[in-house]
Amino acid sequence: MDYLFLFFAIVAFSTQSIFTKKYQTKSSGGVYYGAFYSMVYGLILCMAFFILSSFKISFTFEAILWALIYAVSTVLCQICVIIALQKGYVGIVSMFSLSGGLIIPFMAGVLFWSETIGKFKIIGCGLIVLAFIYKNMGNKKEEKSNMVFVLLCLVIFITNGFVSVASKAHQISVNRVGTNNFLFICSALTTVISLLVVVLSYRKNKSKNIMNQKFKVTYLFFILGYALMNGVGNYFSLTAAKTLDASVQFPILSALIVCITSALAFLVFKEKLRKRDIIAMAVNIVGITCFIFAI
Repeated sequence: MDYLFLFFAIVAFSTQSIFTKKYQTKSSGGVYYGAFYSMVYGLILCMAFFILSSFKISFTFEAILWALIYAVSTVLCQICVIIALQKGYVGIVSMFSLSGGLIIPFMAGVLFWSETIGKFKIIGCGLIVLAFIYKNMGNKKEEKSNMVFVLLCLVIFITNGFVSVASKAHQISVNRVGTNNFLFICSALTTVISLLVVVLSYRKNKSKNIMNQKFKVTYLFFILGYALMNGVGNYFSLTAAKTLDASVQFPILSALIVCITSALAFLVFKEKLRKRDIIAMAVNIVGITCFIFAI
């Protein structure tokens, strides 16, 4: 049943990329619109999980602490992704993001949560990381590589990993709250932090007429779609995290998201699948198979 929950989470997380890409192509992008995106979907999820919690929210200090790490990492990661996409190739940014979501919780599981490590886990993790790197080698688009871009990618790597670590750490804590309660706290904190960034960004860029672009109703559709998929994905991922090892769950999660996202890009956006993409997907599947043998 845990792997069925994980599968639902993978499908939801993969599908949310459609709404993100639509929003980024329709809006002007940048820190302001990225934080606005986080603020609105955070507010939507906050209300949704408040209802799912039967209007009763319980708190513990530890739950708030992990939720704060989750929210700060989420907002910081999204802002850095938006800025990095303006400076370099999207594939490289995605590679750092997914690699962080794989490697950091994998290491946390082994080092801090006493999860067993064996040859199949090591081989599987290595193959998945290799697939990420191979998929993005030889891009013809010239990279605007500089120190800022490198630092942004490192922040993306770390923060996306911390999102997964915070999720897992809360779910195995003796002082945890219910999944709906935890996601309410995460969403509320994400909304507040994003609102602060929106206000600061607006005040800083007021002279640049940042609000010249008219807000379109379709933006709300993209944000609502993302919120729905993100909420479903987080719920099932957190449910699976109660019993699945982090060193198994997050490598499988990252690898299958790459495969499904590539397929959706081909089906929805008519993006061509290169031979390199197909090989990388095949290597990912072999890597996932290794984790199955490690169970």
